[in-house]
Amino acid sequence: MRQETYQDLGGDYFDKQKPEATKKRLVKRLQKLGYEVSLTQLETASPTLA
Repeated sequence: MRQETYQDLGGDYFDKQKPEATKKRLVKRLQKLGYEVSLTQLETASPTLA
């Protein structure tokens, strides 16, 4: 067991690791709920999930 101080990685840690997979998963989830999804990237979008 490591003797390190706990550091919270944040609620979006895994989303930032694979942004493309996160985007696909969320689009599919909305489609399953009955939404038609169309994505347009914003110029000011954060590079972590854009």
